[in-house]
Amino acid sequence: MQQVRPIYKKSRERKEYNPALVAVLSVAGVLLLCYLAISLYFSHRFRPGTWVGDYYATGATPEELDRWLKTVTPVPVISVKDGDGNVTRVVLSDIRYDYSYREDLDLQLARQFPFAWIVGLFEESRFEPECNLEPNEEDLRKVWEEIPAVRASAGQDAAYRIEYSREGGYVLYNGKTTDFQEEEAFADFLTAVKRRHSDFDLSSYYTAMTLSESEQQLHNLWSRLDWFLNCDLVYDMGAEQIPLDRVRMASFLQRDRDDMPRISEDGSFLINEEALKSFVEELCESYNTYGHRMFQTTRGDLVEVNGGTYGTLLDGEAELSFLRSSIMRDTFHDGTQDLHIPEYEREGIVRGLDDIGPDYVEVDLLEQKMYFYLEGELFLESDIVSGNAGRKMNTPEGTDYIYYMQKNRNLVGRDYVTFVHYWMAFKDHVGLHDAYWRDEFGGEIYNPNGLHGCVNRPTDVARPHLENLFSCFPVIAH
Repeated sequence: MQQVRPIYKKSRERKEYNPALVAVLSVAGVLLLCYLAISLYFSHRFRPGTWVGDYYATGATPEELDRWLKTVTPVPVISVKDGDGNVTRVVLSDIRYDYSYREDLDLQLARQFPFAWIVGLFEESRFEPECNLEPNEEDLRKVWEEIPAVRASAGQDAAYRIEYSREGGYVLYNGKTTDFQEEEAFADFLTAVKRRHSDFDLSSYYTAMTLSESEQQLHNLWSRLDWFLNCDLVYDMGAEQIPLDRVRMASFLQRDRDDMPRISEDGSFLINEEALKSFVEELCESYNTYGHRMFQTTRGDLVEVNGGTYGTLLDGEAELSFLRSSIMRDTFHDGTQDLHIPEYEREGIVRGLDDIGPDYVEVDLLEQKMYFYLEGELFLESDIVSGNAGRKMNTPEGTDYIYYMQKNRNLVGRDYVTFVHYWMAFKDHVGLHDAYWRDEFGGEIYNPNGLHGCVNRPTDVARPHLENLFSCFPVIAH
């Protein structure tokens, strides 16, 4: 019997792959490679979202940033304050120096984890790098020696004295506090420059010296004198303020042959009466405009205007009396500013050198023009006919003001009655008004055909003029 051999069927199990999964894994692998490549790129460059000052530094290397920062870094400047509080601004433009931001930039880059570059897409990183400055010490020494305090300390004598000049007033020269430790100071100054400090104080490098008996007396005098010179009184002139500074206060003192302040028997300073008068006279000369002023015309030239009833007139006697009684008061030497408004005999609408202000009427008799200014802008301009020059009824020159306004008025004179719609009086019986009976204005009409001194204008100009005027409005006729 034939033996039947069993047949074993070899089955091959076929492995099936999900196409979608393969695609996802492939994309993920590509993205991972891209991420790693970008991370490698940012391993030596600043990642996204990085700002260095106002510079967007993404993708820049420390070397590139260092070069850029050098182009925008200003010339080093350091302010040196001496022992008396005087400040000298030292610009180091004439010395050789080298500086670099690389050390701090490399440190900042090392702190950025390159594989976390994607974080920069969502948040910014800002920093200001420190600069390492290396000045040429020899050049810096020359600049140092030209600082006034250093130069003065190098060649001064160990004296203590008070000096006076008309330009600078009283100044204390204190050679007894200027035993200056120069080498120690320069070493620290060099360090301050390297660290790019903006200030350097010399006051701690001085060693005090003992005063002699006569110098101690000078010191006591200086303490009182310094109190007097530091006056808090400020003249409030409106648009301007005039302080009684140390130079001015020094001029108010009587001086002996050595220019030292003279002292009365009770120990107080003697005041120079002529200097007080001179100061008040200067104020009056600058600010008094009543009866006389210089005026900038619309046509462009500066003219002298005399006469009139408008202007500023300071009460000089009252101010002189105020100064005599005030400049020695403790309240004016306590460090708190005191504003003083002077006494006036006459006062304009505006206080200051320009007491006309932004609102005024200009009557140009030469050009036969009227200009009306509101808030500093030309509001109206018109040709005019002024007073009859041939009959000696000229419009009076001067600086006056509108003191009366009326609509529909009869102007009555010795030999006339004239009706006008708009009347604006500015001096005696002279004013601005419409002249509806005239067809022409300007030119030479006033010479044969002007009237009794008033300023004639067209009605369509007079109406808006009166509507925008107010009492005490300045009128300058020249």
